[in-house]
Amino acid sequence: MSLLVKDVDSASDLTYQILTIYPPVSIENFSDNNCLSGDYEVSFDVSYSSGVANFFVNGIAYTGSYSELFPDGTAYNLNVVDENGCSEFFLSGNHNCGCTTNAGSMIDINPHYSCDSLCVDTRRLTLQLYKCITMS
Repeated sequence: MSLLVKDVDSASDLTYQILTIYPPVSIENFSDNNCLSGDYEVSFDVSYSSGVANFFVNGIAYTGSYSELFPDGTAYNLNVVDENGCSEFFLSGNHNCGCTTNAGSMIDINPHYSCDSLCVDTRRLTLQLYKCITMS
């Protein structure tokens, strides 16, 4: 919205100022828990009361909506500013998608053995061979 502001004490019609008032923006439909292939998605819409808004996220321009993937378990820090610099939001958080259905690959399919009194780190089985031979 624009207003024409005129000095009432001025004899001249040329003394005026145009004042532009920008409406505030809002963030809607925020989500940071959509897990996709080991990543999670942060998404939201930005709008004025009259429709979609142009805005910046960490300095990059967007229109209407934002969506980005982040690696599982890492943090996001987003600075959202409308195109006029009037509304500013700081969004931060992280999401852990938990166990994924991809268990990885079996590089070494040879059997691994361990004594019943020892702990075996199964994450390292592809790097080391654990074997315990007992005498009968």
